[in-house]
Amino acid sequence: MNSSRLFLAFITISFSYVSVLRSQVLGDGIVGHVEGEIVLMSDVQIASFQLQEAYPDQSKTDLECMALDNLLMQKIFVIQAERDSIYVSDEEVDQELDGRIAYFEEMFGGQENLESYYGKTITELKADFREDIFDQLLSSRMEGNITAGISVSPAEVRSFYQAIPQDSIPFFNAEVELAEVVLYEKPTDDQNQVARSTAEKLSARLQDGEDFEFLALVYSCDPGSSKIGGDLGFIRRGQMVSAFESAAFRLKNPMEISPVIETEFGFHIIQLLERQGERIHVRHVLICPEMTDENLNTARREADRIRDKVLDGAITFEEAVEEYSMDMSSKNQGGLLQNQKTGNSFFEMDEVEGVIAVRLDDVPVGGYSQVIPTQGYRGERGYRFIRLVSETEAHQANIEQDYSKFKAVCLEQKSKKHSTIG
Repeated sequence: MNSSRLFLAFITISFSYVSVLRSQVLGDGIVGHVEGEIVLMSDVQIASFQLQEAYPDQSKTDLECMALDNLLMQKIFVIQAERDSIYVSDEEVDQELDGRIAYFEEMFGGQENLESYYGKTITELKADFREDIFDQLLSSRMEGNITAGISVSPAEVRSFYQAIPQDSIPFFNAEVELAEVVLYEKPTDDQNQVARSTAEKLSARLQDGEDFEFLALVYSCDPGSSKIGGDLGFIRRGQMVSAFESAAFRLKNPMEISPVIETEFGFHIIQLLERQGERIHVRHVLICPEMTDENLNTARREADRIRDKVLDGAITFEEAVEEYSMDMSSKNQGGLLQNQKTGNSFFEMDEVEGVIAVRLDDVPVGGYSQVIPTQGYRGERGYRFIRLVSETEAHQANIEQDYSKFKAVCLEQKSKKHSTIG
């Protein structure tokens, strides 16, 4: 791991390895619990394995202690988040899953190699990861709420930088930060009505006793669950969009089926399989409105219109993101694209074209690309335009050029200290 990657790993420790490695850890046992939520030795071993990459000089015992502390704190954040009704959407979880799966596919040399190594399909791997990812996102959001009022002064950042040994200051390759406004195609009222009618007919067939798994396999447009009969696994409150969640938790008896439920994704029919305390195991059929090229053309015209408003100064880019952008993952970051390999917003130059499928050679810092095609994680077609937020040449890290990075690390340390004390 080169010095810049070590620095970036120190900034934000991702749990990309957690679920994938769990199957490789033997000799499990409970090593901690918080209000009934348990931490297993396998969880500690996996987390300490990852910490070793960021802290190579620490002993195995110290790493396991750090890992246990982190995992217990995550449990506390998740419990408090549920009490405070902190929300992480199904879409955010799916986008995070897609990003991490893409990262592992690259590590293993493609989807087939990844599936072969673990003996599971991508859909099955995502199902295995889903609850872990949800907990991580929920914990992170709760921690962010707790530490939202914390700040660091320029003097603190400079002191932090000056305390780093000279031989430990990293070297950064040329990097850019990118942000986006995304417009996906949207159905017309007539297209919605056709989809609802299809869902109602399927609902009647299910009420008459037809096989749920078969109908989900044949008709559902949810790519993550249709191949496994619509199975979504166990969910908890706050994990799905509100309309879906309300309908799902109203189901009382195993095999009970909901009426047709509309969300922003389409029309759902939900079946309860099992209830375990505050968790329910459900499956669904999702019927999506059928789009045409005219829907896509409308999205293109809207993206062009919004880009023109930004260029003319009628609205700021940040206002465009907040009011119009339809990609929740980047929207929640002010439009910033996240690098799935590092967990932050910086991309090395050789990564850029693969991320946005367009070159930015003629775009100045603060400038915008033309409107370009894009696709959402559920296969939604659309258009987006990219803002080149920042660009740096390869260099030894220094406080002048990299103030924001050192500030992020300093703030992260202060926030963690505050949340632990609090």
